[in-house]
Amino acid sequence: MKSDGRKDEVRFETELDAPPEKVWRALTVPEYVARWLAPADMGPEEGGAFRLEGEDGGIDCRIVEATRPHLLRYSWREEGGPDSLVSFRLAATEAGGTRLTIVHSGLARPALPALRIAGVSGCRMSLGAKRSGPSMIAANEPAMAMAA
Repeated sequence: MKSDGRKDEVRFETELDAPPEKVWRALTVPEYVARWLAPADMGPEEGGAFRLEGEDGGIDCRIVEATRPHLLRYSWREEGGPDSLVSFRLAATEAGGTRLTIVHSGLARPALPALRIAGVSGCRMSLGAKRSGPSMIAANEPAMAMAA
């Protein structure tokens, strides 16, 4: 995880052994999204609205951009929180896997230290993510295994 100098974003990059089409399904098919993130009735259509349902409340989202299987971007509004934007960029690797970059931008400055402490960088889909550096485990990581 890195911030690239922007104080209002969290960036996570990893390589997955799965091809981009499989990772795309994990990001856009409701049953797979529910396994690693939260229950949601969504599809990859631009302009489509959906709500992620979590234990601590819901998150209202709207697809801003969807270019299969390379880019998914949606607005993110937690109850009582600021509007922000989540982007997923997928690029094929020479080995047949996917380079996945997740950027959550527009975050309130005070939230960033808490996100880093909580281990956001450990939030990965269990599709064979390769890591460099120390391992951080997200609280929801055991539920992320999927067969997209």
